Amino acid sequence: MAPMGGRLAFRPDERRKVAEVIGDMDAEHRSGREESRPTIYSVVARLHAIRNHPIARRKRSYLEPLVEMILDERVKERLSNAENIDPNSASGEPAVSATEAVSTSAEQDTADTSAIAMDLSTTAADTEAARSEASPGRVRKQTRPKDGRRLRKRKRARSESDSGSDHEHRERRDGGDSGGKAVVPTVIPANGPKISDISGMNDVIQKLINFVCVPLQPGFYSNQSVLLYGPSGCGKTLVANAIAAETKAQFFAVSGPEIIGGVSGESEGNIRNIFEAAIRMAPSLIFLDDIEAIAGKQEQTAKGAMENRIALTLKKCMDRLQWETEAGKNVVVLAATSDANNLNPLVRQRFDIEVAVSVPSQDAREQILQKMTQDMALADDVDLKEIARMTPGFVGSDLKNVAKTASQLEMERVFNDKIARLQTVDGAATDDGLFWGSAEHVRLMHAVVAAEQPAGETKVAEPRIPARSFRQATQQVVPAAKREGFSTIPNTTWEQVGAMEAVREQLEISIIWPIRYPDRYAAVGLEAVGGILLWGPPGCGKTLVAKAVANESKANFISIRGPELLNKYVGESERALRELFERARAMTPCVIFFDEMDALAAKRDDGRSDGSARIVNTLLTELDGLVDRSGIYVIGATNRPDIIDPAIKRPGRLGESIFVGPPTSDDRVSILQTLCRNAALPPPPADTPMAGSDEVEAARARAAADNQRLLAAVARDRRCNGFSGADLDLLRRNAATNCLKRTIVSGEETHVSQDDWEAALAKVKPSISAAELERYKKMR
Repeated sequence: MAPMGGRLAFRPDERRKVAEVIGDMDAEHRSGREESRPTIYSVVARLHAIRNHPIARRKRSYLEPLVEMILDERVKERLSNAENIDPNSASGEPAVSATEAVSTSAEQDTADTSAIAMDLSTTAADTEAARSEASPGRVRKQTRPKDGRRLRKRKRARSESDSGSDHEHRERRDGGDSGGKAVVPTVIPANGPKISDISGMNDVIQKLINFVCVPLQPGFYSNQSVLLYGPSGCGKTLVANAIAAETKAQFFAVSGPEIIGGVSGESEGNIRNIFEAAIRMAPSLIFLDDIEAIAGKQEQTAKGAMENRIALTLKKCMDRLQWETEAGKNVVVLAATSDANNLNPLVRQRFDIEVAVSVPSQDAREQILQKMTQDMALADDVDLKEIARMTPGFVGSDLKNVAKTASQLEMERVFNDKIARLQTVDGAATDDGLFWGSAEHVRLMHAVVAAEQPAGETKVAEPRIPARSFRQATQQVVPAAKREGFSTIPNTTWEQVGAMEAVREQLEISIIWPIRYPDRYAAVGLEAVGGILLWGPPGCGKTLVAKAVANESKANFISIRGPELLNKYVGESERALRELFERARAMTPCVIFFDEMDALAAKRDDGRSDGSARIVNTLLTELDGLVDRSGIYVIGATNRPDIIDPAIKRPGRLGESIFVGPPTSDDRVSILQTLCRNAALPPPPADTPMAGSDEVEAARARAAADNQRLLAAVARDRRCNGFSGADLDLLRRNAATNCLKRTIVSGEETHVSQDDWEAALAKVKPSISAAELERYKKMR
């Protein structure tokens, strides 16, 4: 291909193909499809989308001069035709002068240039650089692959009808023949959520009014980008829709997974279309729900490059909003995610404000329950404040499930009572195992429903829901925090611990009472202790005590073993520690229990690595840093307090140390009796009279008393000196095993006898040596 007349020499078949494509696009444009207007950019995109034609493999720098030449020829042809039209022709239409035609063409070319410059992916500089490559003095040299198989493979790839190409996707983005969908604002229903319908989120609503509603008012030119983050079900989407209804602006609500396209480039095009429509219809509000689906961290996704392209496109679109401010087009971006740390850093930096939507407090839960139950028939014994106290860690969706479950339980109870009465009246089967679920059961259920329906009605009268249904519902509903793997209130109680009265008293003053009675502590100006360090020999119940504290205070509980946070990659351990405290802040009140604290917070000295020092520094910052830690109580447990960094144990951090040592003889009695509380009692003597129920109860009471005396004698045995709680549990298991060996063979009744305990005492030895006890005594 050689230069001819100062221009590139184009092949005749390529010129014919370009003219054909321009003619087709011109016809489509005249039929009403504005997006098919033939411009240099759109025609090149259409040419690249052609399959099984050599022109589709031409570069843009070659095609742009060719398209420009054909368009110029068509303009000249139209001007020539316009000059030959008779003004007094029979059509009666005024002739278009050449000057007007040239002016119209110039205006169209100017509009085309503006449209190209406005595109996010093609700037004026890019177009000028592409044209400079096709300068008149430059001879283009076409290179072909040396291997014929590569050429055939390339042709086969282009002939695949399902795969598509990047040029097709670019054309789809521009609204070409590929079927691009028009973006329309989201319609907010008249009965949709309002700000007045939301309770327990006053702080979040106030911030969103300042950062979202105010910038969208006339006269304000401040585009904001706001990120809502919090656990699932806490009301992020609800409050976003309520704010949208308040602003009266154009609302574009889209979920992250909805943006993801099935072919390469479609996702980026969807994002551009949304922002283009929002700018065109400004003032407008864009709500990106589940933004982590399109802007997650690249290393945490398997798609890698695609995720990175989508995130970069979103970043570029958000940057463009700042340019639109000067034109008076206000567009606010509001996004929601369950974990802000999983967002791509480039995208997260574009959000000016981050608003945390945390787990509601007890007062907030009470307000939410009042709003949700205002249309429900509640019994007089229902105390919503008590229900709110019983549901720590529950978010708005969980509380909604509690109210719904309570209503269903009461409805089911009323139905079952009426069915039972009909069963008795009709003389139906008396065997409940045969009746429930049978055809007769279904018939009676239909009879109950028909009896409850007045003439012309189809709704059963709603019963008044008592407090017992709500208590049962709180046990059945699994909170979102627990479904997502977070720990909630443990089931361990002080009755299961046994003994440790001194430790219990200290923990009540430091943790339990500040959570239960915050007003009383505030009245005397006393703040809760930031953290407590439980130390002592292994197996003495430190973990059990921490669980009992969380249960007694009705606080959420997160148990972490020190080595679980350690990671071989630099910075990952510190990140895991920060995320742990962020998770606790979203679940306040929360007790964080660090088991094996010495593995996480060892002394910082020359013998330790820099990684250990960074972990300790991060922990110190979280314990006593600038971030608010109200409602978070830290309990550490260790059997090596001498190797813990002294900075951890200073006041304000883990400033209170409690020694949890081996139990005394009286404590051993209480612990052993607690461990054996569900064991079978020995049968009464054969000569015991059983004439009435009173004699039976008296015999059981005597057997229980004898068993308690036996357990006390075992616990006070000198061979149990130095036993820890774990040793006593091992002793119980050995005695129970001896009982099973004896009774299964002989066929006797199963109960642990004195001989079984004697055999267990002869086998089990203390796990704490005398030397270790002496060492702990010196550390005290």
